[in-house]
Amino acid sequence: MCRFELPAVIVVAWLTTGIPLAAQGANIGVGDHHILNLSGEIKHGDAKHMASLIAQEPAIHFLDINSLGGDLIEAMNIGDLVRGLHVPVYVAKGGYCISACFFVILEGQQRVFSTAFEDGTLPPQTWRKKEFGVIGIHRPNLKSHSGDISATKKQEDMMRKVRSYLASKAVPQHLIDEMMARPSNDIYWLKESDAQLIGEYNPGDEEALIARCGYKRFRQRHAENWTEEREDRLNTCLIEYWIKHYDPLQQQFIEKLRTGWRPWKN
Repeated sequence: MCRFELPAVIVVAWLTTGIPLAAQGANIGVGDHHILNLSGEIKHGDAKHMASLIAQEPAIHFLDINSLGGDLIEAMNIGDLVRGLHVPVYVAKGGYCISACFFVILEGQQRVFSTAFEDGTLPPQTWRKKEFGVIGIHRPNLKSHSGDISATKKQEDMMRKVRSYLASKAVPQHLIDEMMARPSNDIYWLKESDAQLIGEYNPGDEEALIARCGYKRFRQRHAENWTEEREDRLNTCLIEYWIKHYDPLQQQFIEKLRTGWRPWKN
């Protein structure tokens, strides 16, 4: 994985979005059925806390996330944990995954979320409360930009490195451009067309599922009027694929966490 060091902590500045800022760091816990939960602003130390919780569990089935963003490096560290667990990431129903949170969901073995309308507006709140949350992106920014030439160069250098990182994750170029062009006090909400380009699964898994399970994306299945029986066969195959290929890897990863090892630099 392409990683990089940033000159300062990166946070989100919500000035005009109308979405309230979280006062505390992220709330992290493990609920029933080994569901990992993260909600709130991502702050320094959250990844270590999450790793400690994971190390106490026999298994993790998926991550449920609802975050307006926060510290980008910390979000990437959490992404390291998600990638090691090989679990789906769901944006909590009625919730959000914004800014730095985007770097977490990218690492999901599966990404489950709702989208904005094609004109960029969000569905009504009454609808959103019943559906998986939405994803918003914008330009990452330095926590304190002094306004001098040195700070400006650091901002530009950081943006170049973020571009390279996102490209390594097969994020479509137009979304990378949209993120970098969108100021930190504004949000671009991912649309259905964006979701189709990102994909529900990462490219490697998607091709494996096509070969093994006859997987097709939901829009294709809907257009082909798949029967409930055919959908059930696909879901069974998807579960069997994960159990065979990723359950052993998750167990090894959790065992390593129990030794005090962490996937990022200590």
